[in-house]
Amino acid sequence: MKPKSKQKALTIAVFIVAAGLFGLFALFGPGGWLGGGLDSGKAVAGIDPGDEALVALGKTVYADNCASCHGAGGFGDGLAGKRLAIPPTNLRAFIAER
Repeated sequence: MKPKSKQKALTIAVFIVAAGLFGLFALFGPGGWLGGGLDSGKAVAGIDPGDEALVALGKTVYADNCASCHGAGGFGDGLAGKRLAIPPTNLRAFIAER
């Protein structure tokens, strides 16, 4: 295969893979046609929001894995998130008003 033909074939292959991934995300991703999205108004089966040990664990997991980008309050204002090409989601938008 000629170098120009290889480059064209590679470009087409990358485009097809990218289009396929985009399509899968559109179908099954958060808020996608088949993914169901996030519904903060519904309780998660088997999870007791009054379980203090579980709440403490959740806070630790969030602090260790999420807060650097989403910020301590979940507003998407974390220091590490400022360097991302796509800004982190404001997680507070998913919290139901109580």
